[in-house]
Amino acid sequence: MAAPGLTHAFDLTINGPPGFASEGSSFSNLSAAYGQFPRHETRRLKPAADALRLVYEGSLKSADGTIEIPLLGGTDWMRLHETYADIDARVSCATKPGAAGPQLNCDVSYRGKIAFHGPMKALWAGEKSSLDWHEGYYYTSPVLESRSEQLAWVNETVFLGMGKITLTEAGNLQVVYRIFKVHAN
Repeated sequence: MAAPGLTHAFDLTINGPPGFASEGSSFSNLSAAYGQFPRHETRRLKPAADALRLVYEGSLKSADGTIEIPLLGGTDWMRLHETYADIDARVSCATKPGAAGPQLNCDVSYRGKIAFHGPMKALWAGEKSSLDWHEGYYYTSPVLESRSEQLAWVNETVFLGMGKITLTEAGNLQVVYRIFKVHAN
């Protein structure tokens, strides 16, 4: 029996400040972070909500570059352990009504694991500025859902993802998930 194949379908990019709005404690290892609308959004958020801003901007972009959908916001409910974390995150992406082309949206939920040793430990210690694909253990199983006709195929597809982290010159983090479509060979 042949193993299933993988085809690069999307890159999900998330930019924001390092750290989390909430950290685990001796009572619970849940670290909940909440992203908000990008800075260019015209809707004004309440000051209390601004304090929890983690996601500044981002997008879901098709591998061939023909689709790019801006990130609206998201949440990250990470369970922290001594040497790894369980990822449980959600993001919403949508084009603005009235923008050129069809109205597109895609919601992505993803669970996975990220290891806190080797290259990742060096990144957090400031010894390196990025964690590249396959350089550490950072994998997810994203579920993509869309109400758009052009992206309806994602509702019936299984995906796998791997993460990459870069510390920008401005001191922010850029996290990119390379998302692969699983298909039969």
